[in-house]
Amino acid sequence: MNKTVWFIRHAQSTGNAGEITHSPSGIPLTDLGKRQAQLLSEGFDVQPDLIVTSRYIRTKETAQDFMSRFSKVSHEEWPLHEFTYLSPDRYKGTTMGERKPMAEKYWKDNDPELVEGPGAESFTEFVARIEECFSKIDAAPQNNIVIFTHGLVIRLILLLQLTKQYRDCFSLMQKYQDMRKFPVANACILKITWDTKEMSCLDVSHMPQDLITF
Repeated sequence: MNKTVWFIRHAQSTGNAGEITHSPSGIPLTDLGKRQAQLLSEGFDVQPDLIVTSRYIRTKETAQDFMSRFSKVSHEEWPLHEFTYLSPDRYKGTTMGERKPMAEKYWKDNDPELVEGPGAESFTEFVARIEECFSKIDAAPQNNIVIFTHGLVIRLILLLQLTKQYRDCFSLMQKYQDMRKFPVANACILKITWDTKEMSCLDVSHMPQDLITF
């Protein structure tokens, strides 16, 4: 049996909605996000063997209804949290819009080894972290794995699967500059047949059009 992995972006968070945040890991879902998570759970039509979340609260809240529905399925926490390229100190009392100039400077520098500040990680470290999770998928005995993760993570997964380029992080970061602008909706699903690396389109068919957010 082929191993299948569903990568799911978290539902709408207060950060996505433009509200003030205090830390990258502690950003919760909005009420709309909780509704998106409920619809995601109700619409999923495959029995999972393993449910994975990141350590960030927005993936755990997105997975809450899902884990209640599939209550006998094992849950693990893997290092698939969002790429924190800005220091967590930047998040205290700021909105995404207020952090945008700092974010744009980071990407303009295009330095895969740059660590922007205390608690941040470099692009090279981000790539290595996601590669580590690929190895965990390879080693997992389960066949149907559902992973709740983040937008920048899904974009990197897409790029790595499309280019098969893992090690030259300077070139990879240049390519990622375009990929990070690729729209990834809240609570969307990326399905990958892991053995063949056949990928689906990003799926939001479980969501009414008026509830789709980014």
